[in-house]
Amino acid sequence: MPGFHVPLEIANEIILHILDAPPTLREGTAENPKPDWKLIEAFTLTCWGYRLRALELWFRSLYLQSADDLHAIPNIFPTLKGSWTRHLHCVQYNVGKAADLIWDLAGFSSLTSIRIDWLHENTPEEKLSKIYPHEGAPCFINVQSPIKELDIRGLRYPTPMAIQSLTTSFRHIATLKIESLRSWCGLCNTCALIRFPGSTPKDQLYEGGLGLSIHYARILFSFQHLEEVIITLPDLGSGLPSPGFPIDSGDNLWTGECDRCMDQVYHVAGFKQQWMSRKRGIGTENDKYKRSVYTRPPSLKRVLWKFWLYEHKPGYTPRTYTQDEITFDDAWIGEHEDSDSFDSDTQN
Repeated sequence: MPGFHVPLEIANEIILHILDAPPTLREGTAENPKPDWKLIEAFTLTCWGYRLRALELWFRSLYLQSADDLHAIPNIFPTLKGSWTRHLHCVQYNVGKAADLIWDLAGFSSLTSIRIDWLHENTPEEKLSKIYPHEGAPCFINVQSPIKELDIRGLRYPTPMAIQSLTTSFRHIATLKIESLRSWCGLCNTCALIRFPGSTPKDQLYEGGLGLSIHYARILFSFQHLEEVIITLPDLGSGLPSPGFPIDSGDNLWTGECDRCMDQVYHVAGFKQQWMSRKRGIGTENDKYKRSVYTRPPSLKRVLWKFWLYEHKPGYTPRTYTQDEITFDDAWIGEHEDSDSFDSDTQN
């Protein structure tokens, strides 16, 4: 029919249907999950109204591979920061200068969620502590909107200080997601690959504010709105047996401990019971660790641990991790284990 135009409301629904389609990327990659721009390009060539609406919906989610790109946005799309973007997906590659690790969010007044893929070989505080020695080495500065969900992926070494560096600027988050290669072990105070002795366990859910490591809980204690933490880890299998398994036993309250530590110290008379009490926030007068017990973030309701099986086969490249990184764990632990004792967290 000559002169016929699809109403803007219907065009809006068509564009949303295209953009909201589930991504076809391999899980765990740091690639842009949005569909091909060509799928909606025709709308931008039709008329001004369609073009404006298509751009606005396209940039609801903004994908950036460099913090430096943030500075060019106002000159190209003046309304993108203030009105369009609700979700920001940042990919941090292995750059050299510490200043290149700082994401300046000035002008983003409508953001509600952020995803950061940390693909750098160093943890963030290693570089940023030189710039912000007394401020928790924040990766994000000038945050102007109350972010509700923070999704951290790709961390090779999720130390408490790394988590602090990535979260400290987002005091309004209700949901925190952490996907990492290793787990933080609160016993030896190092990051270690997780090896379960049996089959990969099902998701482990803790409610009532429990379920984090003591150090993570300490870092997140000041987050007044935090309700949910989801931690995702690979299981490399063939772990050492210990009284700490299976993790779905209510008596074990597993919160990331490595199989080596559990094999060494859970057999010591009274240690496991004392350790479980500490992780429940219970200390005793005779407990030399009483200064370091679990402190529940005030609004925390649930902690979910999720696991995926690493397959030991040639050519298998899981998520953003390489096979070299998977096999590097023994060398890293051997290098650090002498400097971290089981009671080192009581010295602060």
